[in-house]
Amino acid sequence: MQLEKMLEMNRLLSFYGDLLSPRQREFMKDYYEEDFTLQEIAENNEISRQAVSDSIRKAEQSLQDFEAKLNNVADFKVRRCLLHTLTEYVKKTYPNDLKLQQLVENVIQNKSITGEE
Repeated sequence: MQLEKMLEMNRLLSFYGDLLSPRQREFMKDYYEEDFTLQEIAENNEISRQAVSDSIRKAEQSLQDFEAKLNNVADFKVRRCLLHTLTEYVKKTYPNDLKLQQLVENVIQNKSITGEE
């Protein structure tokens, strides 16, 4: 399995996995996160290897369709890059402003003003 595809599918699964059927989600996690073979998944679920392959292929397509419509992963990457740039700017420009640095860190950690999630 190609590393790039594995990373892409894991990202999509983390964003949209709950939109898949429980069985598709289970197969995708087994295949992409646990690195099980199609045969191992088939044997564990007492179904054919082809049924597992079809389910994973359909789940992959669903995840890609969700991203094409919703763009959550792409938006996340942009926000992460912007937050990294902001963090570096704050550290460089305001090295003594610990309050500002903490506020930026809270934004990165997705915490509220009080520091609670």
